[in-house]
Amino acid sequence: MVIRLAIAASIIALFVIIYALVDCLRTPPYSVRSISKPAWVLSILLLPLIGALLWFFLGRPRSGEAPEQYRAPGSSSRTSAPDDDAAFLRRIEWEREQQAKDAELKKREEELKKREGKKDDDGKPDDEDGSGPAPSGPTTDPRNN
Repeated sequence: MVIRLAIAASIIALFVIIYALVDCLRTPPYSVRSISKPAWVLSILLLPLIGALLWFFLGRPRSGEAPEQYRAPGSSSRTSAPDDDAAFLRRIEWEREQQAKDAELKKREEELKKREGKKDDDGKPDDEDGSGPAPSGPTTDPRNN
């Protein structure tokens, strides 16, 4: 009975060691915690069960944590309110300014249309100098008289 238990424990320990070694080798170097990746491989090989357990608790990347290369610059692993994010606030300010510019442009276009509509309704010419279209009909040249 004791021999079977020892064999089962040895098989489980061997499985844990192999799993830890493969997991360590497959983990990208930038996401390994505590010590460097080669040091973790050596610790797993030289201190078989202890090194494997230390890898799982201290060296392995935390689950759900995005690698640093995929994080936005200046962001942390903890979540924060949108008003704490400077990039978010800059984008909101830019959008607000764009909306104000669009509203001003729309207002000026409407004013221009109203002015053009009034000029057409009053019968005044559209030209700013007031000359209007040339009169039709016979004209006499003052030089010919």
